[in-house]
This record gives sequence, C-alpha cells and structure tokens, in this order.
Amino acid sequence: MAIPGSYASLKGFTVPTTGQGRAVIGWFPSEEDTFNIFVYPDGTQAYPGFSENQMRVGFHKQVDSPKEMLIWSPEEQITRTLRLNKSSDPIRWQALTRPLPYWDHGGPVPPSTPEGPTLSFKKQSWGQWIDKYYLNKDEFWSVFKGKVVLFNWVTH
Repeated sequence: MAIPGSYASLKGFTVPTTGQGRAVIGWFPSEEDTFNIFVYPDGTQAYPGFSENQMRVGFHKQVDSPKEMLIWSPEEQITRTLRLNKSSDPIRWQALTRPLPYWDHGGPVPPSTPEGPTLSFKKQSWGQWIDKYYLNKDEFWSVFKGKVVLFNWVTH
C-alpha cells in the first residue's frame, strides 16, 4: 500500500542550533497549510536518553477544523491515528522506534539502517477527510532521529 497524500519534502532540512534547548521551525508543505515544528533539543544532538533509533512525536493544532496525524509502519500500514477535533484538545504523543542497524552476514558490508515509521497528515473539509501530506521515511529519520518533535498545525 502506498501512503496517500502529497509528498512533503524534508530534503535539506536541518534542526538549527538556537542555544535555547529547542528549535521552532516553520514548515509550509503547501500554500494553504502551515505547521510550526518544535524540536527538542536544538542542533544535532539527541534528546537525553534517546538513541538515533528513537523519537517521540506530538500533534497539536490551532485551527478549528479536525485534523489527523497517522503513524505508518515501514511496510506502509497505518499503525496509529492521532485525531484532534478541537484546538483545545491536548497534544497527542507517540513514541517511535526503528530497528537497530544490522550486518549482512554474507560479507564485509557496513551495517544497513532499516527503515523506520513515518507520518502523514489529513484534514477534514466539508465533512470529508482529505489525505494531505506524507513524509519520506528516510528524510524524516535523517532530520529528527533521537528527538522530541511536536507538529503544530497553525493554518488551514
């Protein structure tokens, strides 16, 4: 199964070093939608106690219409749906892990890094759920590995 929606690139995306312990990044996957992404900690280091194979993602919204963040397995199956109906709903959190790198025992090949889960986003418009954006698994983990990341949907 392919992940529905429009591919939202994170290619070349980096978490800036702010010196404040967190970074706030504006993300504009289209002309109609805007997200603020809060990343802890800032820079390239991992969150204390996290490895590069762990992540914690949160979902919040500041707009009226219902939104969803879906967690997809590496096999592109939905494993969890985090739905927010009102902007007053609390942040929804999910821990993500990807398998540890493994060695190809057929020869002296460097360890390969397995794919991890990824995210997609949906919104409700005129009573219909619309698949909007999905993140490439490799780009997602390259940027946010070892982090606590909050996706806050701030415009329709």
